[in-house]
Amino acid sequence: PEPGEDGARYNERLSAWLSPKLKDDRLWVTLGGEHTSVIGAIRAHCAFWGDITVVQFDAHSDLRPEYEGSAWNHACAMARVLDFHDSLVQVGIRSQEKAEREFAASQRIPVFHAHEIHNAEFRGDDWIADVIAAARTNVYVTFDCDAFDPAVIPATGTPEPGGLTWQQVDRCLRRLAAARTIVGFDVNELAPIPGLHYPQFTAAKLVYRMIGHCAANW
Repeated sequence: PEPGEDGARYNERLSAWLSPKLKDDRLWVTLGGEHTSVIGAIRAHCAFWGDITVVQFDAHSDLRPEYEGSAWNHACAMARVLDFHDSLVQVGIRSQEKAEREFAASQRIPVFHAHEIHNAEFRGDDWIADVIAAARTNVYVTFDCDAFDPAVIPATGTPEPGGLTWQQVDRCLRRLAAARTIVGFDVNELAPIPGLHYPQFTAAKLVYRMIGHCAANW
């Protein structure tokens, strides 16, 4: 963002910049900081593809209409997506307000809570098939690094215990890319910790793996 530029204006510029480039039949990857920094990219993809599902990997629902006096706070990221799009699937959620949970239920947003995923794996249930079934043919993935358990990536602004493992995420993305068409994705909320290098390598490998999963099925 430019000095003094608010989230709404910044994301308008990002959307306007990216929108014409989507015609080139390329996979566009957005690397963001705070989660609302990628909303413009999500909006461009939703406008271009139309019949698309945003699949959100995240520890938090991010469905608050505003937080700390701002509608462009990281706690509001998916609320901003729902301002312009109606198909959202949430994966890895383990921190949400009662109002967010009630809102998701009222809007029939499929939510795959982290504890439910862990319990499904313990039982041998195929939770990934349920994620895929909840998504439309075209998919945009928005990936908040705090979807991972802090043992995988501690370097994020709001880490939450009980998160997803590397293996769970990789398997889900691989199968999602095979069963649906991932037309774009972003990775956001990495907050490097001085002297601790492995979270950056993990985030970079996540991008690498996601590109590979998409390329294998395009």
